[in-house]
Amino acid sequence: MKCEELRRKREHVTKIYKGALGVFEAAVRQGSHATLELSERCQAWRFPLFQDFIRRLELHTAVVKGCSVNLRDQGGRLMSKGWRIVTTCPELARQLTLPCKCDPSYKHGVCEGEAAKRSAMYTKELAKRVVRGMSRELRAQGVLRECQGENGSSGGFWGGRRVHLWGRGSSEEPRGLCQLPVGPAESGSRLSRGGR
Repeated sequence: MKCEELRRKREHVTKIYKGALGVFEAAVRQGSHATLELSERCQAWRFPLFQDFIRRLELHTAVVKGCSVNLRDQGGRLMSKGWRIVTTCPELARQLTLPCKCDPSYKHGVCEGEAAKRSAMYTKELAKRVVRGMSRELRAQGVLRECQGENGSSGGFWGGRRVHLWGRGSSEEPRGLCQLPVGPAESGSRLSRGGR
């Protein structure tokens, strides 16, 4: 009975993973960056489905340990729970490659029960690294220059609709407007060319 139940659960979760990978690939085909995060020890990373996907899309991988981004249990001890991330964004992967740097004698908090629930929420330190990685990547691609109107083209790089995003400073006053184009990817996108 247990083997049959395990097989059903694995089939169910495989469907979910296939759907998630399909959404990821569709986003990449549209010219967007995409990122997938699961626990570092998640069995899915060993599935041929995942391994082939990562290899085929030439994704960048990072592992971030919770203790490197201030993840703590309810007693205040750092937890070493790891997240594995695959992404199309190389700078994000660089920002999130954060191994444990705790002294070997340090006793990490255990990631179970209430602490496991807490670990599902990203810390401010992790969120800041994500924003920094994506900002640097976008800057490197020239999208920020486009958003700031330095390109000089009237229709944006897709010539499509625009989404307006307000940045906020520490005073919560708007500090600038960034106009991101929304539309189909250019015909020369990475997937349509068959790789990077």
